[in-house]
Amino acid sequence: MRNACELTLLLVPHERQSARLGMWIDSMSEPTLSCNDEAGGLTFNRPLWKMPERLALLKLSSIGDVVLASGVPHAIKLANPDCEITWVVERRCAELVEANPFVDDLIVVEDASLGALRRAGVELRRREFDTILDLQGIIKSALLLRMSGARRRVTGSFARPFAKRAATEVVDCGSGHAAELYLRCAGAPGGDLSAAQLVAPITEADRKFADEFLAVHSPLTMHHSPLIGLNPGASRADKRWPPERFASVADALVDEFGARVILFGAPSDRAIAEAVKSTIRHPVIDAVGKTTLRQLAALAERCAVFITNDTGPMHLAAAAGTRVVGLFGASDPNFTGPWGVGHVVFWKADSFADAKRRGEELLRAVTVDEVIEACEKELQRTERGNGGNNGNDRPISGNPSFPTFPRSAVAK
Repeated sequence: MRNACELTLLLVPHERQSARLGMWIDSMSEPTLSCNDEAGGLTFNRPLWKMPERLALLKLSSIGDVVLASGVPHAIKLANPDCEITWVVERRCAELVEANPFVDDLIVVEDASLGALRRAGVELRRREFDTILDLQGIIKSALLLRMSGARRRVTGSFARPFAKRAATEVVDCGSGHAAELYLRCAGAPGGDLSAAQLVAPITEADRKFADEFLAVHSPLTMHHSPLIGLNPGASRADKRWPPERFASVADALVDEFGARVILFGAPSDRAIAEAVKSTIRHPVIDAVGKTTLRQLAALAERCAVFITNDTGPMHLAAAAGTRVVGLFGASDPNFTGPWGVGHVVFWKADSFADAKRRGEELLRAVTVDEVIEACEKELQRTERGNGGNNGNDRPISGNPSFPTFPRSAVAK
């Protein structure tokens, strides 16, 4: 077994904050496995939510991961309505958790500094939680686990070595989509999660914003035309489909369906958005950098189709119940694709290793005609062309029951 200093050197640079952190985590006893595998399925010895009265959930970031974990409080409350759940989350994602009706309180980590983590750890310890559930599984959450003082500290088999050693139990979560792993980590029986759903992080105030935004930026005569969402940004080139192809798809859908087009993105996506706008032949509603995350989700909820790279807004749209056409290169949609039935994912890789090697090339192999065809099928299939969901069918999330398969059609 590697010692703590060796493991610290293997971490990415922003996590190389303290070799001493690794040393005291490494000094802890090995955790106890809380479930095993029998006949090909997971059997849990002690379902987590049958025991705690006060539980802290660690899922600090990122946007998509926080959305994919949003069904865990719902599942816990279904089994134990009296369980008090506090979510520990970074400031940039806090608004998503604030809108979750199954979360009782938040502890907000203000930034990524070690000082901010220490302050959050002190607050965890002060509140004396009986159980900590770590869905992050990295060195930052390991620090919080260790500082919490909780007798029961649970993480999943997906966690990194430091987080496993800071836990008292490690749940064998098996393989599958991230949303499934998070629920298994919470102790959900593997065969019946039918009532748990992702939670769309949208309030009525956010929906009011979406209505007013579209009323101002969309011609009155087109308010009943289908709304097509474009999300062309991403943090890396191997996750970005060319902006001119987004424009070509949008033009085709406007020509065929009289659709309206809305551009989504963060302020950092402005250059990419301008590249789309400079190529497209039709008017575009520009929401790039003009919304909060929840307001973005509320606008995405109005869309008939959401065409997107693999980014956080993809998961916001899927949780809101909008059909997603996802464009994947370097990441694996079987693990991080849009959750729910009816989404279409284009992924040309033979394997995840192939995707890591050729991500940008694989994205460029996805053709405009393929994406147009996927969007046409959705627009022809449904009568949501009067502006998208419009709130007519809103469960907690727009997805069907949590573990429905197939989740997304992966097109090669």
